[in-house]
Amino acid sequence: MKTLRFLAVALILFTASVSCSKTNPQKPDDQAELSVSPSSLKFTKDGGTQALTVKIGGTWSTTVEGSWVKLSQFGGGSMNGTIDVTVPANMDEARTATIKFTCGQKTATVSISQDAGFVDDGIERIAISKFRNLKDSTTDWYRLTGEVVSISKEEYGDLYLMDDTGYIYVYGLAPEKDGANEDFSKLGIKAGDRITIIALKKTYNGIIETDKAYLDARQPGDYPGYKADKAQAGYIELPATSEKDGLTYLCHFDGTGKRNYSAYFDTQNRLSTWVCYPYCSSDKNDTRPDSYAYDPLIEPEYQADLTKSYQKRSFGGEEFIRGHMMPNASRGGRRQLDAFLASNIMPQSSALNTGIWSSLETMERTWVKNCDTLYIVVGTDCSKSQYQVEDNASSPKKITVPNAIYRAVLAYNKKDNSYIGLAAYFENKSNSSKSFSKNLPETMLMSIDELEKKIGIDLYVNLPADVQTKVEAQNPRDESWWW
Repeated sequence: MKTLRFLAVALILFTASVSCSKTNPQKPDDQAELSVSPSSLKFTKDGGTQALTVKIGGTWSTTVEGSWVKLSQFGGGSMNGTIDVTVPANMDEARTATIKFTCGQKTATVSISQDAGFVDDGIERIAISKFRNLKDSTTDWYRLTGEVVSISKEEYGDLYLMDDTGYIYVYGLAPEKDGANEDFSKLGIKAGDRITIIALKKTYNGIIETDKAYLDARQPGDYPGYKADKAQAGYIELPATSEKDGLTYLCHFDGTGKRNYSAYFDTQNRLSTWVCYPYCSSDKNDTRPDSYAYDPLIEPEYQADLTKSYQKRSFGGEEFIRGHMMPNASRGGRRQLDAFLASNIMPQSSALNTGIWSSLETMERTWVKNCDTLYIVVGTDCSKSQYQVEDNASSPKKITVPNAIYRAVLAYNKKDNSYIGLAAYFENKSNSSKSFSKNLPETMLMSIDELEKKIGIDLYVNLPADVQTKVEAQNPRDESWWW
């Protein structure tokens, strides 16, 4: 995706710099032929593609005023043919744009117009944050537009919709007013799409959500992330990956291109072998959203339905709950909603989650204030697993309960360009130690090297070799920075 964006930028820069040369052997500037027709194109709200007929006798370029207008060719040499003009579906008010062709001293302008994406039917268009603050009503309809962040129930269209002001839980989405939510699948909506819905406001069990929502408009989009057989990036926090592992590498970004977290997902166990992410002091969290949903990068049949707590979740005196691998408290906005995706959730002992594990996460929020970045890896060890919990799907799926969970933390200080490392490993059960400290036994607090021997995974492989050797051998008890 980055490569495509780079090529697009390069193409724009190239075409912007091209002009019709005065030494053009075909024709002098003042005689260069430039004919474009028609002079205007009109599109319906659904968008589409129309053709311009062009006849140009020289090197030419274009300037487009309207980022929503795309051309099949932005510039080039003499041509006699057509250029496609494509516009996406419009979800807002009527809009206009212009395309300016230039060849030498000659110019030609094409006007582009598109109908409004909605009929002025008296239903107010409202920001999601304002909608959330309304009183519940069974009669007052509102129009909301935003990006589909994630889908929690494919059967009924339960999803999370987000605009620049906040998010809302859409409790069921029908194709039309008074339509059936069960027909949601016919709409083809996926995470990353931009949609407009019309809905009522209600609150259920303390959750603010839409009621009787139906689709008004849809603009297809791309979810900000990708999957692969192995890691394709050089992020410091990444462990080793291999196409032979049989696992799926996932990388999540927010809408601005800033990475959120990576995961190495095991479709057999229905959880991630590890999740890793950078954590900075500027990462602030918002009010907890509890937006449990499927990860858009993995087919739902390979994931757990986590909209409610696990079923059959008590074994050996332990109750296993939905534990975050990357804490939701480490993120805000769109990235915090993604922290509730199934790829970031593991069956975790409730007592461990609220005990020493919570204490370690709290310490990280202190450590990050004293360094530039923490590079964190959180993993599940299923090598001796004995139990499986069940999810909330109509036909319950089984999720492996890890026998242990671990955490590796790498702190980077820009001032002296230094790294220090720490690792922790806990059996996935209640722990008598409630606070994380340097007094923990060696089976729990250790060097990164020692953790790697336990789990059989090479961590922080993108560090320079000499730095990796040094930092992974450090005994965290000897590093006063941590304590």
